[in-house]
Amino acid sequence: ALLADWPLSLTGLLTANPQEAELKEPKLACFYSIANGPAGVSGLGLAEALLKAVLPRLHTEFPSLQHTVTMSPIPTFTKMSEKNDQSTTKMSEKNDQSIITQMAMAGRVEAHLGAKRGAHLLDPVAHFHLRNGASLARLLYMPDAPAYIRQQSAGFMAHYRYERGRLEERARDYAEHGHLCKDPDYQVVIV
Repeated sequence: ALLADWPLSLTGLLTANPQEAELKEPKLACFYSIANGPAGVSGLGLAEALLKAVLPRLHTEFPSLQHTVTMSPIPTFTKMSEKNDQSTTKMSEKNDQSIITQMAMAGRVEAHLGAKRGAHLLDPVAHFHLRNGASLARLLYMPDAPAYIRQQSAGFMAHYRYERGRLEERARDYAEHGHLCKDPDYQVVIV
């Protein structure tokens, strides 16, 4: 989607009806789902090839773009939290939306995104984006998130930012060190 600003909800992103001015001079391009293909073509790096082909073209066609981001799920958060502590599931089921509870939960999601298995991040979506040179730009809590997002990640999603001119450097840094790269302007956003 081509937008004037960062999307704050999945529903808003998927039903975006940008104004003509936004389409002529968008400030942000947001991808909802970037995924590798089915098992028969796994290992071919189709998603990586798509990113490498589309990102430069977007910036050529829309020079007004300031950000290229994703709105990405955190599919392993509640599953891994349940192994360690049942309170995550209980808070998610109660739909506790107090700011203190959500900020505490955001800290747990951040810690989960930084958790490693061997040399790389445990979360497959975070691993994908960081190995392709993105940084974690925003952690977004959406109380109106679809049920599957609440079930997977207690209502949280992540914005990963692909910053032109930094992709190779960040991908190399991730390959060498395997740590979670946060954007210099990283934020937690509670909607």
